[in-house]
Amino acid sequence: MKAIVLFSGGLDSTLAVKVIQAQGIEAIPVHFLMPFLQCGEVSEITPWRDKHSQTLGAPITLRDISEEFLKIVEHPRFGYGKNFNPCIDCKILMLRKAGEFMEEAGASFVATGEVAGQRPKSQHKDTLNLIEKESGLKGYLLRPLSAKLLRLTIPEEKKWIERDKLYGFSGRGRKPQMELAQRLGITDYSWPGGGCLLTNESFCTRIDDLLKHGDLNLFNIKLARSGRYFRLSPSFKLVVGKNEEGNEKIKKFAAEADIYPVRDKTETQVFSTSNGVYFEPKGLPGPSAVGIGNYTEDEKIKAAQIVARYTDSDDDSVEVIIKEKGRESVMSVKRLDDKIVRELMV
Repeated sequence: MKAIVLFSGGLDSTLAVKVIQAQGIEAIPVHFLMPFLQCGEVSEITPWRDKHSQTLGAPITLRDISEEFLKIVEHPRFGYGKNFNPCIDCKILMLRKAGEFMEEAGASFVATGEVAGQRPKSQHKDTLNLIEKESGLKGYLLRPLSAKLLRLTIPEEKKWIERDKLYGFSGRGRKPQMELAQRLGITDYSWPGGGCLLTNESFCTRIDDLLKHGDLNLFNIKLARSGRYFRLSPSFKLVVGKNEEGNEKIKKFAAEADIYPVRDKTETQVFSTSNGVYFEPKGLPGPSAVGIGNYTEDEKIKAAQIVARYTDSDDDSVEVIIKEKGRESVMSVKRLDDKIVRELMV
């Protein structure tokens, strides 16, 4: 007997895997990659996966659903939470994908670490029933931590799993889960909450900006995560690194800027456009920056002045290296006034 278990890395999903395994069922944990999670790409998540696979005693399968999730962010059927988080649509998408994986892996049902009443929008009993129905998993979706509070599932009816060995946790408190973790010998776990950037009010102002200007795509989302974000015109945005890691990411984005992916109006194809410009201070500690979009000479100068603002120099003027359209030049600029910088920052 096999079961697909949605795995986030938090305590509840860890417990769900362990409770399934305790009944002699092979749990196959699956983690879905999306651009708004703290680890949004396979290259970033490998150490995380290896660590948790060892804790679970089972290899974690990774599935990238970024493009499909992006369409949901733009048009969520069941609306947003407090910010831009389409939690209900998100869970339905993950469970649909888990159902497809269930068929592929020869598993018999899907399980999650959801706890009834834990989250205000997506984990009320009525919402849990709605998600189950919309996912196409009606009867085959088990929530082992709250199963005793929910209606009987097919795995329980068919005695694939013993209901008496499942739990009836509810509400936002974590004490029952912590006690269960202690009994199961689980000591190294992380807490949920804060993992999705769509619940972060500050970051959501950037998503709002991208939506308003028709710029919401995977490239721009990754770029917006990498540093300070500025809107210089309706067609031109700038991201300035905040630290060494951010600078390295921006340098990578700059290398890709000449093949910058843009979805067309019908979202049926991807084409290329050369509209990237890269900035870095010459001979000074300071940030890397990349501007994307169509820009004027004045906007390019203003972007260079923003970069100069974040350098470690007391000089009146700062030399900034500019790379665009296969050319490199050096421009001497004064720092942009802090008030203007704040007005342009998103």
